[in-house]
Amino acid sequence: MFLHRQELQFTSTPEKPDAVYTRKLQEVLGGRYGEITIAMQYMFQGWNMAAVAELQEEGAEKLPAPSNFPQSEEHTEVSYQYLNFSDGAHAGEGRWAKGPSPDGNGEFTCHDGPTTSAPMPPPTRPDSRFYGTTELPDALEKVAGAAQDAQNKE
Repeated sequence: MFLHRQELQFTSTPEKPDAVYTRKLQEVLGGRYGEITIAMQYMFQGWNMAAVAELQEEGAEKLPAPSNFPQSEEHTEVSYQYLNFSDGAHAGEGRWAKGPSPDGNGEFTCHDGPTTSAPMPPPTRPDSRFYGTTELPDALEKVAGAAQDAQNKE
């Protein structure tokens, strides 16, 4: 699915750091928490499980990894809960949401949303200087962005 090589497709030598260009490039690649980040996290989890499997075969590790974490300090009441924040119930049909856990110490359960009694915090507003998001209407935002680009500022 992914092929990663440690070589550049194009040679690029920037004269100086450019935060505006960096932000634009980041948005093209899916944003700070976009598709690329999610894909990399997914791949890392797969590699991590493969590494744990190898360590188990060698007798050096067991689930949950790291197995040297004191289970008495783990909040076991939520250890095997899958909290569904997706639209619909489809995600609750996966192996991660029901059935025995791979470590054999619990049973997965699926819950819609959070299971704690803590109140939900109010939504945060990202700093527009970092993420290029403002509360301005779209037309005004475009004018402001063009002005910022012309001045090479955020």
